[in-house]
Amino acid sequence: MLRHHTQKQKLFLYLMSVLILPIMLGVFCDTKAVRIDCETSDCEKGVTFRALVNEVLTVSISEPESWAQGGLVNQTGNRNYSDLLRNRFGITISSNNPAGFAVMINTASVTGALANVRQDLSTDSIPMLTANWTRENTVQTKFWGYSTNDDNEQGTYKAFAKSGETPTAILTSDVAAVSSVNLYFGAMADDSITSGTYEETVVINVVTNVAPDEPIYMQDVDEWGESLEVGDEITVRDARDEKEYTVKKMSDGHIWMTQNLDHDIDMDYPYNSSNTDIPSSWNPGASTKETSNTTWNNSSSIESYNPGDLYWTGVTQDGSGNVEDYVSDKGDSHYHLGNYYNFAAALATNVISLPAQHQLFDRSICPAGWTIPRAGTGEDSFYALLDEFGFTTSSINGSNEKAWESPLYFTLSGVWTGQLRFIGNRGVYFTSVAGSVTNSAADYTLFYNGQTGSIDSNKIIGGGQTVRCFTRPATTTLSFD
Repeated sequence: MLRHHTQKQKLFLYLMSVLILPIMLGVFCDTKAVRIDCETSDCEKGVTFRALVNEVLTVSISEPESWAQGGLVNQTGNRNYSDLLRNRFGITISSNNPAGFAVMINTASVTGALANVRQDLSTDSIPMLTANWTRENTVQTKFWGYSTNDDNEQGTYKAFAKSGETPTAILTSDVAAVSSVNLYFGAMADDSITSGTYEETVVINVVTNVAPDEPIYMQDVDEWGESLEVGDEITVRDARDEKEYTVKKMSDGHIWMTQNLDHDIDMDYPYNSSNTDIPSSWNPGASTKETSNTTWNNSSSIESYNPGDLYWTGVTQDGSGNVEDYVSDKGDSHYHLGNYYNFAAALATNVISLPAQHQLFDRSICPAGWTIPRAGTGEDSFYALLDEFGFTTSSINGSNEKAWESPLYFTLSGVWTGQLRFIGNRGVYFTSVAGSVTNSAADYTLFYNGQTGSIDSNKIIGGGQTVRCFTRPATTTLSFD
């Protein structure tokens, strides 16, 4: 795709050069595949036809038209400076780039002034406008600038970018098009200036826009996941709400989210196996709450809470500090708190009372193709990942910072118990296994803080905890004759 094309025009206040610049450029764009089906045995699998299509950008700049109207500086250094010296260039752009293009200008010098070409008078100059000028504005008597609307000699002249500054756009299109613009340069020179030829080079930049990349959806992980190598991190999107996440191929062979899940459960959304990690369909019965005074009825309902766009600042605490001291409305996207879910919400289940002890829920609120890790030390568990980074089975003492630093980013995002608590002190992540139900329903979690931690820890099932998803392990079905 054509990224950038530049042409230059020199402007003269006494002697104007003539330059016509027709340009035709082409580069290869992405290939398009067309499948051709046929009925013969030789091509029963079909063939693929690929067509290379050139991107064409045509730029033409017309011969300049000049109006002096007797206003040139005379040989004695005097002139009637009521006249604006003007030159017009017609610029036409033709592009088949579907994202369009932009035409921009800037001066070649950092001063942006028209300078006298005589070496002995090179300090003489006509400065760039400092404010917009029209014929009704007679405050500035020595200046130059540009206009795109001076057909009736009543246009507004403006300053534009100098070398090193962001070029000034004079024509844009967000689609493939043929567009034209008249570009005028005008100058005033009062009787303080010496006669001569004054010039500056104007750089005309024609840039084809880059079309936005097509989003990569988490639900399509079977299509793009195999292309990732260990260590690759990309940005993907959840098709259910268009929220974006960073994900990384880890050394355990799975792709993991490196941010907490931020999906707002919507009781009216059609949750099914095509968009969510569930076997068929699911009616949550309750949407995610956003009010700060939300209280949950422990384990007797499906509950989730969205605290807003808050980020852990990366500062740890011992649990006695105020939450607001450890969060910000801006920060590293990996440390976004995300949403808080109780066990039923996290596992996308309507089993909201006491599940069986150690019951595995092979489902979750994660996108389709993704799931919540299992408990224990086997495959597809938090431990299977953490073992790659030197964690032990029962404790992560002495290595805690590895959990919340790159590449894991298991954020110390605390818990929700009717209020946010322990941010910067605890990281608590669901597994898909119910824990002890001796006194109150509980679940196994990844749990750690600044001092202690364990990979499997019983936590109250009705409390609000965070969710981290990874790619669902492939299942194999065996059959015997």
